[in-house]
Amino acid sequence: MDDNRRLKLDGVFIELGAKGAAQLAALLGVSLDEKNYRYIVTDKKQQTNITGIFAAGDICRPPWQLAKAVGEGCVAGLSAAKYAKKHR
Repeated sequence: MDDNRRLKLDGVFIELGAKGAAQLAALLGVSLDEKNYRYIVTDKKQQTNITGIFAAGDICRPPWQLAKAVGEGCVAGLSAAKYAKKHR
């Protein structure tokens, strides 16, 4: 936090249009696209290059469509749940 407070979190969800979403991802070491450095790179399971970090929707790449975001969100959620269960 700006005032040096720390929050204990189990997860972070970034909303569409959230200021600095790509910058936060970059600070975490998440790979961004090589052309614009605006989109998070994921595999087919929505896993980023950082184990345990998943991304979906508009932050990944166009097209910006609800159906794409919902589908990727479902895949990311299932992948994250499988990862969490494995690493309990």
